[in-house]
Amino acid sequence: MTDTGLQDGSARRDRRGFTDTGSLLYVKWRDAINRLSSLGRHSRLKIAVIAVFAAAFWTVVFAVFAEGFRFMQAFGDFAPTLTEYLMSIFFFSLSLLLIFSNGIISYFSLFKSEETGYLMTLPVRNSNIFLYKLSESLVFSSWAFLFLGTPLLAAYGMRHHVQWHFYVLGLVYYLLFLLIPAGLGAMAAMVIARYIPRTRKAVLWF
Repeated sequence: MTDTGLQDGSARRDRRGFTDTGSLLYVKWRDAINRLSSLGRHSRLKIAVIAVFAAAFWTVVFAVFAEGFRFMQAFGDFAPTLTEYLMSIFFFSLSLLLIFSNGIISYFSLFKSEETGYLMTLPVRNSNIFLYKLSESLVFSSWAFLFLGTPLLAAYGMRHHVQWHFYVLGLVYYLLFLLIPAGLGAMAAMVIARYIPRTRKAVLWF
């Protein structure tokens, strides 16, 4: 009977933790929607200019990747191996950049943000605050990866004449892949905050 009570209490705490994190993310989502709505009312020309330049940049990147895949097809039987190596180098390089950016954003978001101090005063577990801030850093640091990854995915699919489910699975892979550098960056931020002395001279030396 006691074990059953403990299990029920643990399940309730887990559900509450999930609800707390979801509530924090929902508040952030509503705030972002309100900001975008306000921006749309006052700066439509700015939004149009940004959208045009973003579409033009995406098209140029797509054309570059498509031309690169076309060029590699000229190597015949060696083309699949070359494509595999270049894709590995591309994702490895982006992973390092994402770990670095996630680490910086997570550090300032967790230890230098006034919002974090405010959330610590609420009846919310620290682990839920960490998950909330991790999700925030994931969005801020990883949108550029998706902006570069989608034209790569589209160019690869066009050159190799893949079926439609390749794009769906590719997007799922991208989203899951982003969790790895986000987690590593957050871990690096926690290690730096724990072991690096909080003095300007020590930080500059580091």
